[in-house]
Amino acid sequence: MFRIKKAEPLSNIADRRQQLDPLKVFSDTLYHEARHCQQWFWIYALVQQHPDNFETIPNIAKWPAAMVHGQSARDATTSKSQAQTVVELAAKQPIPADTATLISLKRMAVGQYAYVLNVWRKYDYLPPYLPNRAALEDEFQRAGGSH
Repeated sequence: MFRIKKAEPLSNIADRRQQLDPLKVFSDTLYHEARHCQQWFWIYALVQQHPDNFETIPNIAKWPAAMVHGQSARDATTSKSQAQTVVELAAKQPIPADTATLISLKRMAVGQYAYVLNVWRKYDYLPPYLPNRAALEDEFQRAGGSH
């Protein structure tokens, strides 16, 4: 999909562009996915550091830790999962104080939380912080899942 053949000389721009287009698609994809990672990181930071901003869904603060449950990639220096290390870092990283940023992060957090709760409902998964399916359903409804 992203194969680059022998580079064409600059004089043959058409062939060179054809060769570089897959590389551009690849780099655009990496950038796009890195932005998703960045969004998840700041969402995790917000929900762990400011659970008081989520009065109707206080369990949201426990959500990041539940997401790393069962992750197998380990950091050789700490023996923790890499995902757990990221969640712990997000809990300590200072959050930008810009009002517009915080509003956007909160909207993304609630939306992602409702999405994940719905996936858990669909696949009959119960996170460690909810005691039963009824609690999961209640959490989903309070997160705005009925909209």
